[in-house]
Amino acid sequence: MREAAGRMRPGSAPGPYVSSCFHCGCGSQDHRIGSGSSCGRPLMYFAYRRHATNNSLVPVSLALLLVSFALLLKGTIQFFAPGAGQDFWYRWSAQQYVAAHIDPFRVAFYASDNAQALPPDIPRQLAEYAGNPVSAVDPPWVFAFSAPLHAASRPLAPIAFVSFQYVALVVAILCTRVISRPLAPGQTVLLISLFLANQAFGETILNGNLGILTLAAIACYFALQRRSVWLASGTALAVAQLKTTIGAPLVLVALVERKILSVGTAAAILLLATSWTRFTLGIDYAGLFQRMLDGVGRYSVGGLSPHKGLMLLGLDKNLSIATSGILILAIAAILEWRWRRDSIAQMGIFAVCSRVFTYHLVIDNVVMAFLVMAMAITWIESGMAPRAGIILGGLVVSLLLPARLTEITAVGIGQQLFWLVALAVLLHARRGRAVAPATTAHLGHSPHAQAAT
Repeated sequence: MREAAGRMRPGSAPGPYVSSCFHCGCGSQDHRIGSGSSCGRPLMYFAYRRHATNNSLVPVSLALLLVSFALLLKGTIQFFAPGAGQDFWYRWSAQQYVAAHIDPFRVAFYASDNAQALPPDIPRQLAEYAGNPVSAVDPPWVFAFSAPLHAASRPLAPIAFVSFQYVALVVAILCTRVISRPLAPGQTVLLISLFLANQAFGETILNGNLGILTLAAIACYFALQRRSVWLASGTALAVAQLKTTIGAPLVLVALVERKILSVGTAAAILLLATSWTRFTLGIDYAGLFQRMLDGVGRYSVGGLSPHKGLMLLGLDKNLSIATSGILILAIAAILEWRWRRDSIAQMGIFAVCSRVFTYHLVIDNVVMAFLVMAMAITWIESGMAPRAGIILGGLVVSLLLPARLTEITAVGIGQQLFWLVALAVLLHARRGRAVAPATTAHLGHSPHAQAAT
């Protein structure tokens, strides 16, 4: 087994070893501190340089954490204000009708066609309690997944929802630590602060969206990615479909890795959840999915996505969404296959594909945290090279821009183009790497480490 940094290696001179030689470029994990390096400078120099650099990043990490927590707190406080948390209340309302065995799509469609009036056959007490679901667009399995999320009564429901959000954030942070292992404590704090430096987290809570819960499931999948735990990774893959517009491209990652058992497990879970909705509402499977598509056609408005360009060419809205989605997923599949042995590169490809392949709003920027994490790990691997650092800083700035600013067409387009450039830089930097989180030390990965495994 590969020895941890700082321990003695059998058959070698005594003394602590650096975990890897980032700065001289040799990539060795066999250098004793104080020995030479491929560039002819003492390794103690590089160890000191890394130590000084890491210490200088502590204020940056703390500043980013303060900004992140401030944005989260702001979103949480605003969520409890009257009229806020629309996505949550729409789903909560829909879930009450599902619990009463009433089709929430029918209620929402009728209300939108009749000046927000509810169908006359809805029991009055239920109509007053549940209200108008307004926007029903979810796949059928979401109603099964959402049952425990929206089971609480109206006064307690928002408190329960926010609690779920923060638990999911903690899970995502823990998974970030697993994905990035092994890192020094200072680097770990920096990575977590970069991961959270995203105004979309606060916006997601403010809107009552499911993005953070989906993010936690995706993080769990990447943390388990290279382990032989198909049941757990398949479950994470299924739960990631809680918000399919973010989680769907994760299936590509599993397929290019030939994780058939994980994909099969996810499919079985989604089928069971869909069946629960089918028998609860008494609607056949085709009818459930047709209602979902009808809801997308009615309510999916706003945002900047590539399908808007196809609509300008005269394509139907649903057809443009499908066409652009298929094209982007196909390109992502090719890239995922090309970098299939590099889990960090796969994470970046997934993030960008997830954000642009279909209709999205600014709250869906939560998924870009995975591109930031991939770039941050690559930056640390490269010895904190300036080019990767500039791109990383640009990513953080792009994700901290105020939501209203990114809604300006020129700004939104520029933001997405920059993400594509960042992905290109990431993939260029990771050419020829074969990296797996949690099972190989992808920080300081080297032939020496492989030979010692």
